[in-house]
Parts: sequence; C-alpha cells; structure tokens
Amino acid sequence: MVAAYEIRNQQEIIDDTKFDEIGKQVMSYARTIVSTLNNELTVELPYKSLVEYIRRVNGRREIAQAAWNFVNDSFR
Repeated sequence: MVAAYEIRNQQEIIDDTKFDEIGKQVMSYARTIVSTLNNELTVELPYKSLVEYIRRVNGRREIAQAAWNFVNDSFR
C-alpha cells in the first residue's frame, strides 16, 4: 500500500518498517477488542437486507447483481 501511495502521489509518507509497526499495533488493538468482548462478536451479513431493499424499490436484476458483487468484494 505504501508503494502504491508513493507512486500515485509521488511522495513518501512512511517507510515500510514504520508501516509494518502500525499494522502490528492495529492487529494488537483488534485482538484486545475481541478479547474484551470475550470472543462474542456477531456479524450480521448484509445479504438478506440487500435482497429486501432491492425488492422494495423494484430494482432491476442488473442493479441487484452489481450490489451483490459489491457486498461480496467488501468481505475479501
């Protein structure tokens, strides 16, 4: 990501070592949050809501497919 940013903006933001440090800190904080929640983290998947919304607004199949693809891609 750092390399992509530097190429796009033609400037250096942080070196790879600092980027790795920040990534490790973020993961540590995420583990702390999940641990604090006692590993009881429930994630509601958006598919049911998406289908209900598409039906409610009489959305076309092409729009529904694009929205479905967007949701799938967001989980990768």
